[in-house]
Amino acid sequence: MTRMWCVDPELLCRQHLLGEHKELHQLVGHVRAGNTNAIHGHAERGQIDTSRVSARHRTLVAEMERRGYNHNSPLEYDDSLNVGNVDESANLVELRERCVDCQDRIDSANH
Repeated sequence: MTRMWCVDPELLCRQHLLGEHKELHQLVGHVRAGNTNAIHGHAERGQIDTSRVSARHRTLVAEMERRGYNHNSPLEYDDSLNVGNVDESANLVELRERCVDCQDRIDSANH
């Protein structure tokens, strides 16, 4: 599944931080390959926002580097689709329910 969480990357556990980064690259691959059915399906489910890909990639990379992770996969992307809308608040709730590590990070940030 391709998904953009779009929450503050400091709140993401390692798995979700690196996973969202990887999925941005997959999304761009789908766009370049013309897989519009897959793109529109993720957009309809609120899992992606093609207009935010480049900015989100920069934000994730900054957090990866802050944590000392190696990053060696630049992302060149110009949005020509402008589809999707991600609900960060709903994603924060879902991450908290889905992942104990993210839950710990979210709870720590709220104290």
